Amino acid sequence: MYKQAEEIPSLNPMFVKVWNLQTVPKNKNFLWRLLNGAIAVEDRLQTRGIESADGCLMCGEEKETINHIMFQCTLARQVWAFSLVPSPLNGFGSSIFTNMCHLLDMSKNPCLTP
Repeated sequence: MYKQAEEIPSLNPMFVKVWNLQTVPKNKNFLWRLLNGAIAVEDRLQTRGIESADGCLMCGEEKETINHIMFQCTLARQVWAFSLVPSPLNGFGSSIFTNMCHLLDMSKNPCLTP
């Protein structure tokens, strides 16, 4: 049990940041669900016994994950490119948690707030 706790960091600090964002509750709820893996994408549906082998319908990637849909899909990358949010130095990576940490850190940037 302790080994698992070492390998998987606590998400509590990220949840605190999400709930403290200056945005509408609907957005906070979405981000909380995103971090909890509660978004209906192919890999999450398969863990619930729902078979789907379509992959990403936007770009044709074989595996559709939350991280792919939010950060790595060609459509998502275009949306991020048009946004005012600076991308990480090496672009968004394969970890939803690292990508969300970057966004939550960027939320403190006074240049990005209206």
